[in-house]
Amino acid sequence: EELARAAMRGAPVPWNTMGAARHAIALGFVTLLIVGMASRVLPVFAGKRLWKAWLVDLATICLVASALLRVVVETFAPYGTSLVTGALLAASGPLALIGLVTFSVNIVVSAVRGSPGMEIKNSRREDQ
Repeated sequence: EELARAAMRGAPVPWNTMGAARHAIALGFVTLLIVGMASRVLPVFAGKRLWKAWLVDLATICLVASALLRVVVETFAPYGTSLVTGALLAASGPLALIGLVTFSVNIVVSAVRGSPGMEIKNSRREDQ
């Protein structure tokens, strides 16, 4: 609250606080919103089921863990404070990457694979 008041007065806000806010909004809200909605909407538009529904849960867990780790550590212990905080901040990136790759693989495989029980019809008419 004090930082918000300082920012409204035009006082400089610490770099780590702004970084934490950016990650909270971009990774913690926008990215999770995209993953959540796309995992519901894209299969419906394609007329197919998700390849593995549990991969959406895994992607969400990785993204939430990454955002929480980044925001909490960056707020209370900025870069350069210690080796442990540097390692924790560095670990948040691969966690987010794992979440995004997991989500992407699930959506791509869902879109490319044929629906179970669906037969490919020949475009030629055989009765001609």
